This record gives sequence, structure tokens and C-alpha cells, in this order.
Amino acid sequence: LSSMFAAAQEDKTHFGGLRITVDDKPKFFHLLFVGPSVGMVRRNKAKLLKNAPFNAMEGAAGDLEFEAGEDFDLTTLTTKVAEIAGTGNIAL
Repeated sequence: LSSMFAAAQEDKTHFGGLRITVDDKPKFFHLLFVGPSVGMVRRNKAKLLKNAPFNAMEGAAGDLEFEAGEDFDLTTLTTKVAEIAGTGNIAL
């Protein structure tokens, strides 16, 4: 995960997927990171276009979206997964 966070560029939009263990069961989550330097038009376009890559990755337990101003780090990721999954029993 540390390489994912390090590779994220502040002026880019990144789509992806993560397999995370929640309550001892593997779950798949969609991931959208829009860097804080991405302009408003590109940011809104990314949110509209996210369905194309997300639809190619079926079976997701939820979408993890990181907005401008949010930290793109392990703590924020864990918090978002816990909110979606409804549990704090998460293994990354």
C-alpha cells in the first residue's frame, strides 16, 4: 500500500481496486483518488467517468473516494473502509 500512496500524483486522477480482508473475509473495493491540484472541471469529469473503470471491476463491496483536501494515506483509507463495511475488523 505504501507504494500506491507514494505513486499518487497531486495533478492526476487515479482509478483502481483494492482487495481488503474485512471480518476475516476478502472484500474488493473500488478506489478513486483525485489529486488536490486537479482542476474543478477535471475533478467533476472524473466523478462522472468513474463508472466505466468501476463497471469493469465487478463485485465491489463499495467505493473509496478521496476528495481534494482529504489525506490519501493508510489512516484515511482504513477509516473509509470501516465506514463502508460497518466494522473496524480490517486487515490491510
